[in-house]
Amino acid sequence: MSKEPKKYEWESVSVTPEEVKKMLDERPGGRYAGRGDSPWTQEAYEREYGINIEKWDWILSYILNDRLYGMRWWLDYAKSDMKPLVKKYSLRRELAVKAAGIVICSRHFGEGIADHMNRIGYILKYAQEKGFGTGFDKEPIPEDELGFSEKEYRKFRRQAKLRFYNGVERLKRSPLGYSDEDIEYFTARDTAFQAAYLCLRSDNPDQTFATLAHEVFRAKKELEED
Repeated sequence: MSKEPKKYEWESVSVTPEEVKKMLDERPGGRYAGRGDSPWTQEAYEREYGINIEKWDWILSYILNDRLYGMRWWLDYAKSDMKPLVKKYSLRRELAVKAAGIVICSRHFGEGIADHMNRIGYILKYAQEKGFGTGFDKEPIPEDELGFSEKEYRKFRRQAKLRFYNGVERLKRSPLGYSDEDIEYFTARDTAFQAAYLCLRSDNPDQTFATLAHEVFRAKKELEED
């Protein structure tokens, strides 16, 4: 004769977020996810400390957690690359070239243009919130379009292609032996920070970002027709 399976009764326990936070504060190392004995999920940690990796994406999550460098360092690194070009040509021209460069980077590595623009926008917002954009020389930029002729835009697209592929080739020839993933990371990272730096050089960075976005979609259409 078979016996009925034993039934268990479960007691529900209610724990408030304040109580969980107190427990973690009092436990050495308890604030770090992955210990196994933590009552918080990874999602709870991300909400508490603002470390939502999906928001930061695969480039920014690394940079914002880097204790040696960080956002300010990478903006200064972009400045060292772009400031001589702005001085030689103009901020307006370099924005047009960079817009084409963003499209070329997107096409080469298969990452969406929206991902590039979201990354640039996040860097721009973060830099302004932290006061990182106050030390750059400021210049006025047209609100809607940069307004170059078609002949000039063709020249800028050629310049963007030359810069992009020369940069990729330098990384491929590096004695450090970068992988394809490394090359994609470095190129997308530098593209984002250089574009953010150019926006921060303008007297209205947010409006210039909108102008850059307009130029990116212009370049996308024109490069598709090439």
